[in-house]
Amino acid sequence: MNIVLFGAPGVGKGTQAKFISKKYNIKIISTGNILRNEINKNTILGKNISNVINSGKLINDKLITKIIKKYILKKNIKNRILLDGFPRTINQAYSIDNIGLNITCVLELIAPHNTLIERIIGRRIDLSGKIYHIKNIKKKINNSKNKLIIRTDDNIKTAKKRIKTYLKNQKQIIDFYNKKSINKEIKFYKINCNKTIKEINKNISKILDNLKK
Repeated sequence: MNIVLFGAPGVGKGTQAKFISKKYNIKIISTGNILRNEINKNTILGKNISNVINSGKLINDKLITKIIKKYILKKNIKNRILLDGFPRTINQAYSIDNIGLNITCVLELIAPHNTLIERIIGRRIDLSGKIYHIKNIKKKINNSKNKLIIRTDDNIKTAKKRIKTYLKNQKQIIDFYNKKSINKEIKFYKINCNKTIKEINKNISKILDNLKK
């Protein structure tokens, strides 16, 4: 089972990806993590990626596809994977076939615009990569190991640009997967993420459990 998980920035893709990965033993291929790893290497490519991300724009289709394909070939994985953050444009959606992946289902996570903004600007991350939200932090973390940081792109200006860019490309991608769904090439589901994490987990489980039957 190969899954495409997509939705606007702040909708909770990372959280749900980890849930799906753990419960169904599926490997996460996170575009965001792959790009951030390249940035942390401080290479010329990483610096260019950082500039694009911080401006709220998307990485060039050809480049991001090349990066994802290289990662998949390096890890030698083409089955039981979850694509998180890819595709984000219609050209990227078409390119999945060229990469050689057979997609079983697509899960689109949706939430209101104001909810997305609130989640993004309130997001905090510790050094282990665990994500928090300022509303849910019960006590201040003083341990330097768990010091909370704000991603450079987690600000309201960049968030609005990222969401606007996502919505601009969304319709074409939805139409693309709807057509595949009608032709019974894949299964396509919309998941309401304006709920608690447990409720979202439960709804996703119902879908994936039925696919396994």
